[in-house]
Amino acid sequence: FREPAKKSAEPAKKGAKKEGTRVRRGNLSAPHSYGEAPDRVALSRLEERMIASEVVNFAAVSVIIVALTGSLGTIGLIFITAVNKLNRRANGPVVDDARPEQIQQSVDAIAVEVERIAEAQRFSAKLLATREEPSRSPRG
Repeated sequence: FREPAKKSAEPAKKGAKKEGTRVRRGNLSAPHSYGEAPDRVALSRLEERMIASEVVNFAAVSVIIVALTGSLGTIGLIFITAVNKLNRRANGPVVDDARPEQIQQSVDAIAVEVERIAEAQRFSAKLLATREEPSRSPRG
């Protein structure tokens, strides 16, 4: 607020106009000069300090929010991974329906091949036996 200057016996401050007014804002008081309101200058400095402190507070809150979000996201991801691992262990190994059929077909194919090998051995043993019989007979 502005108070008109008192016309008393007090000496005027250096650079102050006799007809001017003085502005009191806390311990900030300055005479008018060049038509500029010193309370506006003082107010802008005060506003700058307030804005600076608001920016700092906003930045601190933003950092806390980002850190909290990242931490909770990481904890959630770890929790979901742990639950999935426990579910896999509880359910046992996953058996595909096609896999046992494929194993059965492989065993059947191996059995057919073993049967063919056994038949070939019997045939070759029979041939060797028939070749040896004439050679055993006495030549006359």
